[in-house]
Amino acid sequence: MSTPEQHSSTDPTTLIEELKSYIGFGEEDVTRLRALAAPFESRRWEFSQRFYDFILRNEAVRHVIEGNGRTVEALRTTWEGWATDLFAGEYDGDYARRRLNIGMVHLHIGVEERYTVAAFHLVRQFLIEMVCDEFRHTVDTCLAMISSVNRVLDLDLSLICDAYDRELHAETVAGESRKRRTIEDMLRVLLAAPSLLVLSIDAEGKIGHYNRGCELLFDLERDAACGADYVETLVSEEDRSTVREELARVFGDWSEASAGHGLSPHRLRAHGSGECFVTWYPTAISGENGDGREFLWIGHDTTEEQRLQGQIIHQEKMAALGLLAAGVAHEIGNPLASISSVAQTLLRKSDDEYLRGKLGLVSTHIDRIANIVHRMVDFARPPRYEWRPCDVNGLVHNAAQILEYDKRARKVAIELDLADELPTTVGMEDQLTQVFLNIVLNALDAVDGNPTDRPPRLQIETRLEPEGTAEGTILFRCRDNGPGIDPLEVRRVFEPFYTTKEVGRGTGLGLSVSFRIIDEHGGRISVETTPGGGATFEIRIPVRRTPPRRHDER
Repeated sequence: MSTPEQHSSTDPTTLIEELKSYIGFGEEDVTRLRALAAPFESRRWEFSQRFYDFILRNEAVRHVIEGNGRTVEALRTTWEGWATDLFAGEYDGDYARRRLNIGMVHLHIGVEERYTVAAFHLVRQFLIEMVCDEFRHTVDTCLAMISSVNRVLDLDLSLICDAYDRELHAETVAGESRKRRTIEDMLRVLLAAPSLLVLSIDAEGKIGHYNRGCELLFDLERDAACGADYVETLVSEEDRSTVREELARVFGDWSEASAGHGLSPHRLRAHGSGECFVTWYPTAISGENGDGREFLWIGHDTTEEQRLQGQIIHQEKMAALGLLAAGVAHEIGNPLASISSVAQTLLRKSDDEYLRGKLGLVSTHIDRIANIVHRMVDFARPPRYEWRPCDVNGLVHNAAQILEYDKRARKVAIELDLADELPTTVGMEDQLTQVFLNIVLNALDAVDGNPTDRPPRLQIETRLEPEGTAEGTILFRCRDNGPGIDPLEVRRVFEPFYTTKEVGRGTGLGLSVSFRIIDEHGGRISVETTPGGGATFEIRIPVRRTPPRRHDER
């Protein structure tokens, strides 16, 4: 086996420049990484401690460091030095040589390559958390910093793993040029690394190469993926037309100047039945037979980044909504109160039935306006309610009695099927009643336009899951026989201000408010629908004797 000194005879300057060009690592990344040196310095000890705890899980190296104080200290010092070097901004031949030597040291102490890749996954998580904490108020800067961190870690991982491949495949790569050997070794590492996504696509959109990382993330074996249409096989239905347009642009307008620029993140099928966001970096290559063009795509799972971005945008929207709601309440509240007072006075003094009817209509619409304003304020700044034991069946009965006076319910057959002896659960009665009202009113609106051959019907039921226990989960289900919901709209029904109703018939807040209230109770709300076959809303609330922990701590 060679030594670290022997490995240093490889030209590291050529190696790192080729890797930087391939990964798309540039001066902007250098500037951003230097700016992260100070934030990292404040977390240096936490960083080394977390990594040290992680490395102890590897039995192959535990005996090297366990029980030896000087070895442990040396390991931590070396690790902190590596991380400090990561943000120094000097990514030259000496930097590459130090990374190559690290890979050789790992070989000497018996650390297998897969553990090195796993360790880099831990490092990547830690540094992304650090960036998100430091730049959480600036979305664009945060995402740019994360991209630079990912690129420099990809650069380091390629350099360190290159030492493994050079050692283990020396005879295979003998006789080849240094440039070809470097590129092939790097590609082999990229294709094998479970934390990286690598595939190729030809001009017809068919998948060629497909690595282990893709298998794990997309829950699709290589044999099934190779030769399949990329868009139809992996892309979520709502993003397919956009992705096809982007693919056509990439194949039609490719130039060397565009290398290293990522495609727009789009939704892909993930492990199980979920979805993920992936950003791809395409590079043009010759086809397998040399008779056509393919694109090698190196991808990065940006699901967490998209979630953080959405969370930040949502917080900004809520802050803006709070200011808007406060202004609306102030500007509308006083004149609305005056109009209401005048209407009530005239109503008491007049005996004219026609006039009294019109004044009653005025009062009704005043209450409606006030209710809309109050719901906006409640949504932007949730009010505080008292937690107490709640009888869910009783709350459902109360909601049903209130709805008896709603004109939308007059021609609707409402079937109540409430489980006997449901246990009580700690909750906020007013808010839960509001949720049940919102769900049922939404169902009444859905069946309002049913054809004459399909009389409107609602089925409301409660159950205990599992049945016959004093604990478990309380299920509330509301099923209607309306037109159902378009599958492309289902994912948005709980978004604030999203509504499919006509203008003037809904604010788009009812379901979003309900979602927040059920989440506050530690439960979940879901919807199942079939176009033309109605919709079913289900609410599951855990049986509790005390409020959820997050409310105890407020």
